[in-house]
Amino acid sequence: LEHLTETNPADTRVAAMLAYTYSVEGHREKALQELKKLEEMKRADKVPVQNYDLAVIQAALGNQNEAVALLQESLKQREFWALFLSVDPRLNSLRNAPQLTHLARRIVPEAA
Repeated sequence: LEHLTETNPADTRVAAMLAYTYSVEGHREKALQELKKLEEMKRADKVPVQNYDLAVIQAALGNQNEAVALLQESLKQREFWALFLSVDPRLNSLRNAPQLTHLARRIVPEAA
């Protein structure tokens, strides 16, 4: 993943995967550095950065409120990956959050 981000720095999906991987592997500072780069890219609006990807990283870092807020924005903007929030294992740390259940019900009304 590191090589892929070096050869194609505009590929935000790979950068998000790298940040997530750093986080779950315990490399918090590296994850935060990658997250900061993604947030700067999003602010610059030069390449699309999905709120969903940022939410996955925030969840892996243990930032539940930030993750949920980004997921809400992801749904609001109708991002494709938001459809998977109730089954994405990268969001397992949020499963007991009532806000996530509420968001999942917005996608599939009978989801719990």
